[in-house]
Amino acid sequence: MVSLSVVTHAFEISSVPMLLVAPDGTVKLANGEFLTLFGYEQSELLGGTIDCLLPDGLRERHSQYVSAYLRVPAKRAMGLGRSLVGLAKSGEAIPLELGLNTIDIEGEVHCIVVAVDLRMQVGHEQKMELAMEAAATAMIMTDPDGLIVLVNAATEKLSGYTRDELLGNPVELLVPKAQRIAHRVFRSNYATMPERRDMSAGRPISVLTKTHEVIPVEVSLTPVATPEGKMVMSTIVDLRERIAAEEAVRRKNEELDTLNRNLTEINGELSQFTYAVSHDLKAPLASIQGLLRIMLEDLDLGQVDDVRENIVRVTGLCERYSTKVERVYNLSRSPREVTPSQVDLDEMLTEIWRDITADVTMPAHLTRKLDVRQVTASQPSLEVVLQNLLANALRFHDPDKPAVEVLVGSQVIGHDVQISVSDNGVGIPKEYHKRVFDIFKRVDNRGGDGIGLAVVQKHIDSLGGSVSVDSAVGEGTTIHVQLSNPKESAECVSRSS
Repeated sequence: MVSLSVVTHAFEISSVPMLLVAPDGTVKLANGEFLTLFGYEQSELLGGTIDCLLPDGLRERHSQYVSAYLRVPAKRAMGLGRSLVGLAKSGEAIPLELGLNTIDIEGEVHCIVVAVDLRMQVGHEQKMELAMEAAATAMIMTDPDGLIVLVNAATEKLSGYTRDELLGNPVELLVPKAQRIAHRVFRSNYATMPERRDMSAGRPISVLTKTHEVIPVEVSLTPVATPEGKMVMSTIVDLRERIAAEEAVRRKNEELDTLNRNLTEINGELSQFTYAVSHDLKAPLASIQGLLRIMLEDLDLGQVDDVRENIVRVTGLCERYSTKVERVYNLSRSPREVTPSQVDLDEMLTEIWRDITADVTMPAHLTRKLDVRQVTASQPSLEVVLQNLLANALRFHDPDKPAVEVLVGSQVIGHDVQISVSDNGVGIPKEYHKRVFDIFKRVDNRGGDGIGLAVVQKHIDSLGGSVSVDSAVGEGTTIHVQLSNPKESAECVSRSS
């Protein structure tokens, strides 16, 4: 039991707002901090009830609460888990946390009310909530038990859950099921040593939405101290757009790499072509120039027959090298994208062989061994390939042999079709095998312009296939062409057999 004077002195020196309520519920004493907080004078409060300090909605019930408390007094805090508001004289609503305790003053039980002004704290919380709402990234605050206590609108948009569906639930609600046990372990470990860090470092992180979509994310963790205890703020960045952008950049880089390789290849061919023009065409141009000078001299001498003969020679030279330039031009225009169709190899070989042997005087025989008669390929490209290979077989025949023998075979190898053209010609030295498909490369001085096999290589590339050579001097040459021809190949084998 204490005297009122002692309590009054304690109130005066206290730095926190304090109010003394008498057993009948009237105000017995208020210190300066309390009066300042609510804007009243001491005389305005003494002897009256505290109803003037309460919002209208609480006044009616509050007198019952006071009577009940004074009958069974106990030290307790008011406002835990809910908002308490006091009403200042100015009408301002002040968020409060109240502490209640009893004291025996001269034989009567009084109630001491300690008020804590929460305006600054509430202001900070409101600012934090506003900042979270304004953030474009999802933000989630969890308590020490991993329960969600705060989310922003971006979290609702990302997860598909409403705020009410998330609050109070464990954060594992947003974790894919296969990762939930591991996530609880990580969360427990983080609680023992909380620090600001990237949760995604070294491992992929995903969010499970309400519709069960798994979204790749990046998560940063930040410990936050609040009046309710230590919390963890998770900042979640949706990586879908970033991943899509990175994939688009990767595809563009691949396209650029392909274009660069093609450009390098074209530049190489251009260099070879420039060399060929300066080297291979210089001699015939000099010959034409020389013949024209002779023709001028013959004209002066009236030798018309000699002039006519030289005109024929000049015309022949021009035609041959015009054809060569045309073939180089056609090579440069070889298609990179082709339209496949069903091609009958037997019919195509018959037509090509008939055309290229029309003016051939030596004996020449074509033998076919076609396990696959029909293939799926671009007909124009395949025709150019076979025409060049058969023409080479005729051009590079062995003069010591009585006839040109050419064998064309086809067979299935895995999912591919292999077409082989073999001859009994002079053959190709092994050291030239890697160079025969380069433009303007010639193994010997027998006819040809070094373009035929380059054309073959170009068209086989456009067909998505490969070409190789098997040859030895004096034993003939076999060119193997391999084309992708899934499904149709197997069907064609059964039909041809």
